[in-house]
Amino acid sequence: MNVMLDEGGILTAIDSAPPAQVWWGKRLAAVGLTLSLVDRQFLDDLLRDAWELNAPRRLRTRSLQSTAQEKQYEEQDKQQEEELADEDSSAKRK
Repeated sequence: MNVMLDEGGILTAIDSAPPAQVWWGKRLAAVGLTLSLVDRQFLDDLLRDAWELNAPRRLRTRSLQSTAQEKQYEEQDKQQEEELADEDSSAKRK
């Protein structure tokens, strides 16, 4: 799979993992990945970066808002899990 990023993003990705450089003529154009060998989180980050660079503005804004909401929900879930763990440990002490 080729993920098209800006040159800085491509170079950063290449330093972080073992993807291949994909050249379009004399221009570094993308990161080449073998899906079965790539870490899922790394792939997710690359695809989000590529989306933010290439998506139409109206869709990109909506996507960024939903990403912010997802992070907020994840933080709320984590806080609830911590509260439940605290309650469990308090109940065990009694």
